[in-house]
Amino acid sequence: MAVMKRYEMLVLLEVGLNEDDLEAIIVKIKEMVEASEGGEILTLDRWGKKRLAYEINRKQFGYYVLYEFTAPSSLPSELDRFCRLDTGVVRHMILVIDDHILRLKEREEKIRTALTARRQTAQEENEGKETEVEDLLEKKSAVPDAPVAEETVEKVVAEEVVATEPVEEKDETATAEVSNEEG
Repeated sequence: MAVMKRYEMLVLLEVGLNEDDLEAIIVKIKEMVEASEGGEILTLDRWGKKRLAYEINRKQFGYYVLYEFTAPSSLPSELDRFCRLDTGVVRHMILVIDDHILRLKEREEKIRTALTARRQTAQEENEGKETEVEDLLEKKSAVPDAPVAEETVEKVVAEEVVATEPVEEKDETATAEVSNEEG
């Protein structure tokens, strides 16, 4: 039995191809992976038409497709040969996904699911609190405003005035000079 590895393959296809030709290339690569001994497509992500960072063969746009799959170690050379010979494939790249990266991806997925669960429970808790706040607001609006005593208003205004007045600082150098003259 061949050694199974996990791969990631990014394919940049010609934008000028019609939908049937694009689909034929995508399906052909998928079939090549599945036809290999124990090959399995894990994800097939069609990014679609994107602007290129720089022109390739006088083209400014390309159609991106990302594959993630497990396959024997002999398959990448076959895929590489197919992509080099097919005129619809502008560029391609096949990477082996290291075990360390796989563990990081699994950890990231666990964190993502935990975060989603936490957000959902927080949202459910907030829904209950929102109804409590709405009830309190309704009760407050039902009670007429109580008259505020004039003394309370005058006290608040006086406190604000005192807080905003600048504090006068004494000139310590002048008092020090006076005390030296006496002594």
